[in-house]
Amino acid sequence: MNEQWGHEGWERHLVQIQREYAVRRDRFVDLCLQHLKGKVDFTIPDAGMFLWFRVLLNSDMQNKPGAMQEVFDSMIANHVLLVPGYMFSPLGASPEVRDKPYIRAAFSYASMDDFEVAITRLARALEPFTSQVA
Repeated sequence: MNEQWGHEGWERHLVQIQREYAVRRDRFVDLCLQHLKGKVDFTIPDAGMFLWFRVLLNSDMQNKPGAMQEVFDSMIANHVLLVPGYMFSPLGASPEVRDKPYIRAAFSYASMDDFEVAITRLARALEPFTSQVA
């Protein structure tokens, strides 16, 4: 690319991508705040193209072996494809990390028109695991 665009062209491209990711991030975050309140915590990223969620598991699911597998099964049933946090651990799928309540979501790939559908599906998938049992 440097040979085709030159250094200035490459820098223009990077600035364009930064702007696009900022717009996408802001829209994604707004929808998450609207639909996922009480279901997940997250920090708004200053850079990158991912949001890391910490699932706020209810008391029945906390420390339950296999809890996150149940969450991921529900996500699949609700047509949600996100990456479990343990997939990025140097420990892999070991018992120490497999049930940690983290999920990574990319806001760089899906169309912005699909964001709300995706996030409402995620909210529906998380509902049984995050609602407090009376």
